[in-house]
Amino acid sequence: MKIRNENLQIIDSENYALDVLNELQSNPLLNISEVEAQKALADLYYQTSLMANQSIFKNQYYAMPIAKVELNRGVSINNLWKIVKRHFCAIATPASTQEEIVTIIIAAIALIMPLGIIIMPLLVIIITYFLKKGIENIC
Repeated sequence: MKIRNENLQIIDSENYALDVLNELQSNPLLNISEVEAQKALADLYYQTSLMANQSIFKNQYYAMPIAKVELNRGVSINNLWKIVKRHFCAIATPASTQEEIVTIIIAAIALIMPLGIIIMPLLVIIITYFLKKGIENIC
């Protein structure tokens, strides 16, 4: 699957998954709560929306004040979270490797992010939560 990185370059998600795993090994995040992971997902959505607007409209703030307010509401955050979890739980199995889990999460997030943009530091927070929590506890 092809995604875009924070520089809007089109890259391969499997290679990006390996970069994420390397980042996790280099800088392990210890305790990530579900609320922190959800906040990272909402921040990721907001930041990628700005980047997409800048790319498409040449104005990063086009229609974004309303989105910023909406993403601070629990309902919007929960809606994003449910989409990612639904995709993850439909594909991941207890036998899934860490690399497969990371690839599944990247694919799920890329489906809902504007232009399929992924920002590594926020993605790492989300993936850390999924890896530490485990498939059985999430699904």
